[in-house]
Amino acid sequence: MEIWVGLILLCCIGFIMSCFSQSQRISDEHIVLEEQIIHLAGQPYFKSNQKILFQIKSESPNHNRLYIQNKLINTKDIIRCELLTKEQISKDVTFSRLLTLGIFAIAFKKKRTVTETFMAFSYKVEGVQVDCLFKGILTQQLSKLTFQIKKLMLNANSGIKKVIEINLLMWSI
Repeated sequence: MEIWVGLILLCCIGFIMSCFSQSQRISDEHIVLEEQIIHLAGQPYFKSNQKILFQIKSESPNHNRLYIQNKLINTKDIIRCELLTKEQISKDVTFSRLLTLGIFAIAFKKKRTVTETFMAFSYKVEGVQVDCLFKGILTQQLSKLTFQIKKLMLNANSGIKKVIEINLLMWSI
């Protein structure tokens, strides 16, 4: 009996230490958001159904960066990031082609009313556009991740907009 109590106590202490070290790592690396989602198709360097780590890290107070599998993705190379349902994917020419390559489950209608969502993510890798399709492990993962990536895209575009506005002001003077 005493051995079981000791083992349970030891497991609880280990769990608490694990949670503490995880939150310490996130704080030390300035991680704003960290999500692990499943790659379905599109990226040639990732396997189908492979778990892929997306991280958004804060480089400075108003400047965040996106990392996929610990590789920095230039925000200006992001072309598209949006949530799609099965019906929207089947109407999208780019992603319907991906569906024929590996996601046969989407073709079958299910009786449940829950709408499964996917994240369509397009970006440039060494000048070549890559269209990827991801699904979340948990329901809210894709929504949070899509929101943060779109925020990064808007911030990158507002920086370009400010440069254009400054140039226009200089031309008008």
